Amino acid sequence: MTADAFPPLPTDATGLIPHGPSMRMIDRLLEVEDKRSRCEFTIPADSAFLDSAGRLEESAYIEMIAQAFAATHGYHLTAEQREKHRGLLIGVKNLVVHGNAHGGDRVSITVYKVVGFGDFGVVDGEIHLADGTLVAAGQIKVWRPGDEPAKEVMT
Repeated sequence: MTADAFPPLPTDATGLIPHGPSMRMIDRLLEVEDKRSRCEFTIPADSAFLDSAGRLEESAYIEMIAQAFAATHGYHLTAEQREKHRGLLIGVKNLVVHGNAHGGDRVSITVYKVVGFGDFGVVDGEIHLADGTLVAAGQIKVWRPGDEPAKEVMT
């Protein structure tokens, strides 16, 4: 795919990731650079990932980082390749939760590609509230089986 064939940014994440509405943890892909990308998400007030006090559960931050990477990868694929878009989150390292996000909050998710090796990749991620406050940061490991476009994105 040539650079001029990429959707203009920002773009809706719906077609870039395989997640359905109830599991989607990003709304839009805002920026894509060589080793960094940024997405945003408005946490639904009725999200299944909120606790009884309306705070986002810590596990949701991991999923946000993974989906932000998936959207970045999906951005580099053709429509036909996106239909086969798949991967697996295989590990989390050093997730630190610095604060809380709540239903109705808009967050920014930034991912940094650390390394790719074969079908595996390592991605650092940060989640900030709209005012810039760091809420969580950590590293994930992903597996993208036999996916040549993923190797290009992760290296």
